[in-house]
Amino acid sequence: MRRLAPAVIAVVTAALLAAGCGGSGASTAPPPKGPPSARHHGKAANYLTDIERTRAGLVSAADLVYIMHPVGARNQVDAASKAYAPLSADVAAQIPALDHEIRAAFGTNDELIARRAPFASLQVRLGLVQGQLL
Repeated sequence: MRRLAPAVIAVVTAALLAAGCGGSGASTAPPPKGPPSARHHGKAANYLTDIERTRAGLVSAADLVYIMHPVGARNQVDAASKAYAPLSADVAAQIPALDHEIRAAFGTNDELIARRAPFASLQVRLGLVQGQLL
């Protein structure tokens, strides 16, 4: 038991040091107050809403493919594509290749769903688009 004591002391010391990190007042910025829509201009809040709608449509499409409901899945991919449409011009202006990939992915995923591709391959493709949106 005495051999464990130095190890326990080291762990406790490390935990106490880690807990004390960041509490020195180095950051003087106050925490954000109020809803994000009040803290950011309207366009940024709208972007976040459109991105979340797009992502939610893709997640729903993956779920519907999993339960073998291709019509519903295609409808969700279409809804996700429509949710992305307001963002497309701004994304294309900043990163044209990213916009092209996202728009092309909607068509590819729709084709895969129509051909009843295996869930695993669709899940990967839908996940990649979700990652690009972030």
